[in-house]
Amino acid sequence: SKIQDILRFEMPASKVIQQAMKDMISHNYNRFAKVGSSSAFSGFMARSADLTSTYSLDILYSGSGIMRSSNMNIYGSSNGAMLHGLQVAIEAQGLESLIAATPDAGEEDLESFAGMSALLFDVQLATGHVFQG
Repeated sequence: SKIQDILRFEMPASKVIQQAMKDMISHNYNRFAKVGSSSAFSGFMARSADLTSTYSLDILYSGSGIMRSSNMNIYGSSNGAMLHGLQVAIEAQGLESLIAATPDAGEEDLESFAGMSALLFDVQLATGHVFQG
């Protein structure tokens, strides 16, 4: 998804990505993204002559399809300066037992956990635990 966004929004790396995708040796979708194991989205939230606001969202899933982590960032830029306004991260582990799924290798004995953390203008806010155990 990130590669598609770079191509669609004509970012500085667009031409390099287009050349790499035309080269069959490096044109390997399995290396760039495995379907079902992660998702990535990015784009503009607002655009004007003097201000641009963008977001990026990355989601990582476990082998059974349960969300393992999610990370969202919101940036603002104006007159060449960029501000990292917000970052929200959600993490979970050991939730396979809730849906009777098989845990990934090496994660059979992990304690169930879900939590969230946030940064607002580079200030760490209190971390929240949804549940543990």
